[in-house]
Amino acid sequence: MNRHLILLLSFLVSCGGVEPRDAEFSDGGTDPTMGGKGNSSASLLLGTGETGFMPVTEGQVLALILGPQGTGRLGGYHIWGGLETRGLDASNRVNLKFTLVKQLDGQLVTNSEWNKMLQPAQTGAQFYALPLIVRDCCSARGELLEMSATATDQNGISVTSSTTIQAGSRCSDAEGNDICP
Repeated sequence: MNRHLILLLSFLVSCGGVEPRDAEFSDGGTDPTMGGKGNSSASLLLGTGETGFMPVTEGQVLALILGPQGTGRLGGYHIWGGLETRGLDASNRVNLKFTLVKQLDGQLVTNSEWNKMLQPAQTGAQFYALPLIVRDCCSARGELLEMSATATDQNGISVTSSTTIQAGSRCSDAEGNDICP
């Protein structure tokens, strides 16, 4: 038996079971933390977070973070992305694709893709601390962005979700000064 399955079952037995958040997920059928095959009623909840998954709400402001991936306004900043899925087979790597698009003019702000092992959670499987690298921080700051994500499991089952977020209003350097003119 899979070590993670044994740990999860031990936890569930000791806690008396865990109820899913019905408001956020439809009945997904196969539990992704159990390594099942998934089904067509899979769902995806968009989120953010550097140290843990936090769902995003429509219109939520997400800070533009100066990251180690580069310097300056071009490619030096990111927004933390995350997601939680249900009904996908999370026993193997899942392909994750994120985009951020400016609502004002349709300009692509980021297009990121990873193959990740999702982590079991009480309500599904999740991943967070995904750096959605912003192509031009000054162009994105304060803008309404359409955040979209697609997760595809090893069986080819995909689920997509999108919401509107607002990029933070500053592109701050290491000293806290806004770098934009």
